[in-house]
Amino acid sequence: PNLPLLLVRAACIGQASPLVIALILGATSCAWGARVTRAETLSVKQKDVVKSAEMMGEPQWRIMTVEIFPNVISIVG
Repeated sequence: PNLPLLLVRAACIGQASPLVIALILGATSCAWGARVTRAETLSVKQKDVVKSAEMMGEPQWRIMTVEIFPNVISIVG
């Protein structure tokens, strides 16, 4: 049901070019991916590896790039 609604939105803008349709699709359908990525990030953050890195005094940027990001990249990509 989203595609007809998106086509109506593109028609209301005035140009129904493929670029406008792609921009509308991208702007309206990214919420699902963001929700899934956030949920996965929060679950990885609760793992013992991340908690032990925090206990050892690792900086937040290092925990994010070494521990969390490699475990979440499969969901994003």
